[in-house]
Amino acid sequence: VWERGSLRDRLIEIADELHLEHFVDEASGNLLLRRPADAGFSQAPALAFQAHLDMVPASADSFEGRPVSHCWDTDPVLLRTLERDGATWLAAKGTSLGADDGIGVALGLALLAEAPCAPCGALELLLTVDEETTMSGAELCPAGFLRATSLINIDSEDEGVVTIGSAGGFEFQALPPTPREPAPQHSARVAVTVRGLSGGHSGVEVHKGRGNAIVILGRLLDAAVTAGARLVTLTAGRAANIIPPPGLGCTRGAALGR
Repeated sequence: VWERGSLRDRLIEIADELHLEHFVDEASGNLLLRRPADAGFSQAPALAFQAHLDMVPASADSFEGRPVSHCWDTDPVLLRTLERDGATWLAAKGTSLGADDGIGVALGLALLAEAPCAPCGALELLLTVDEETTMSGAELCPAGFLRATSLINIDSEDEGVVTIGSAGGFEFQALPPTPREPAPQHSARVAVTVRGLSGGHSGVEVHKGRGNAIVILGRLLDAAVTAGARLVTLTAGRAANIIPPPGLGCTRGAALGR
């Protein structure tokens, strides 16, 4: 259900059950749900809420001593509860939960489905795609797709807090020239794997000093290359916005110490 079309189709089914209007912008892939204005309030300003449909599909190597093998196209997220700071939290078993921004999608549906405390104008829920990667859903949203002139984003970590400004970021790819040479004769191939790291969100948990597989492998392989080894491959990281938990590096050398 994490594939864009399948999830969007399911939300359209829910919208029909709730008697909500729904519109799909084929160019961007965004979905818009609308609750019509209450009687006598058709001229009142419409208000939009916004959440995003995609998530970061991350999985651990193992959970509770068992290997994790998860297909994000077909396998459901397995849920568990844990106690923290005197409260019960919902979590996943060995994978990311999808609360970013599944909780925003659920909250938006509840806002449109439940009768407001007072009559109001139309309420809209804009569900964008690709927030975790390219932001194409927000960038390609066409003018006039919304009736509302005010929008409240419901994608945040803090309950009861209204944010009126937010930092952004960007991605870039660096492709420096990489000289290659044949592997030394009679050299042994050595694989170095980093496992057991906590990972985490690169924005929310980057300050917690958690191990980064790319950084750790970089230090190890730099020492190995300095000692005479040759780098063959380096693979680490599964998404641009998570702290990389596992990683694999391969080197060749005549003799490498542990």
